[in-house]
Amino acid sequence: MEEATPVFMFTGFVESGKTTMIQRWLTQDFFKEQEKVVIIACEDGFTEYENLADNVVLYMVENKEDFNAEFLAEIEKKDAPTAVLLENNCMVSAEEVLDIEWPENWDLVQISAMIDASKFDQQMKNMRSIMTEQFKYATVVVFNRCDENTKKLQLRAAVK
Repeated sequence: MEEATPVFMFTGFVESGKTTMIQRWLTQDFFKEQEKVVIIACEDGFTEYENLADNVVLYMVENKEDFNAEFLAEIEKKDAPTAVLLENNCMVSAEEVLDIEWPENWDLVQISAMIDASKFDQQMKNMRSIMTEQFKYATVVVFNRCDENTKKLQLRAAVK
């Protein structure tokens, strides 16, 4: 039986810290030991991927229509990844991503929502439904850009 390919999805707005987090993950032994890691980036954010290891392939998705089952099947066929990191922003909703027919051996194991704590209150006030979509399906929610004034318990309560 073919071993499952773990897929890790990162959601969040532009500049929420997704790329930085993925780059940190790539330094972990698990990813260093993988035969082929594929990053699928659904945005061209301000932070760029740099100095990727030889076992890492980066795919940039420019248009929402391009992120589909055929695209994922082509990645599986061409690269046969042993791990996939999906950087998703608001271009494709988490629900739409979950509805796509994934390659049979790909297994979504974690959804991490990256949230800029310094902008959270304003974003929740002005675009609540879009904001909650970012962490609705998350198994892990990471608030970054916190400081000594960050009301962490309020953030936690808002997400719960």
